[in-house]
Amino acid sequence: MIGDERSVVSEIAGTTRDTIDTLIKRDKKNYLFMDTAGLRRKSRISSRIERFSVKRALKAIDKADIILILLEAQEGITDQDLKIISYAFKRYKCILIVINKWDLVKFSENRYIESIKQRLRFAPFLPIIAISALTGQNIDNIFPLVDNLYKQYSSRISTGKLNRFLEKIISYYQPPLYQNKPLKIYYVTQTDIKPPTFVFFVNHPKGITEAYKRFLCNRLREVYFKYIPLRLIFRERK
Repeated sequence: MIGDERSVVSEIAGTTRDTIDTLIKRDKKNYLFMDTAGLRRKSRISSRIERFSVKRALKAIDKADIILILLEAQEGITDQDLKIISYAFKRYKCILIVINKWDLVKFSENRYIESIKQRLRFAPFLPIIAISALTGQNIDNIFPLVDNLYKQYSSRISTGKLNRFLEKIISYYQPPLYQNKPLKIYYVTQTDIKPPTFVFFVNHPKGITEAYKRFLCNRLREVYFKYIPLRLIFRERK
């Protein structure tokens, strides 16, 4: 990505022990990449130094806006990868899954990516790109993807647009009943970015089910935030 040797790499897992920061300037934009230690299963973390490097890696995830999860094409997505993605997702981080060493496999890319998405049932909307660090395949496509993700991650939608959107989707799918009484969503407003955060004012916040929350998230993604985790908050209108 930077056209230079910046880090010591090896086929042996655990080579990278600390987080290495690299500033890249491209098209008049600055990108700060934090190359972290690979996060192995706890049963394989044997040394005190490696345990410390894992903590540093998790702290880097907490600090970053966009997380690039690097997978090896031949290995596929492991349970540990899913745990890392879940860790970032629960913190509402923007996530890009990067499949490296694509030059070594002969699978259909569409079928391979579909198999990854099937294991990402909690976040099947996450973007995936297949690359080869060795040949340079698709490396340049990472930056436009990162730009697009950051644009969505830091976008604000006006209250007027949101409430016209809300009125339309409620006409298709009414909120469920709560204690045999109609649930009403009065209005919605965006209160924050990174992640985009929306406050819905309702008559009974406890009545909003997880299924209806997912419905609202999915509709928001369809229109405004294709690849982005969203935070939804429900408050009682006083």
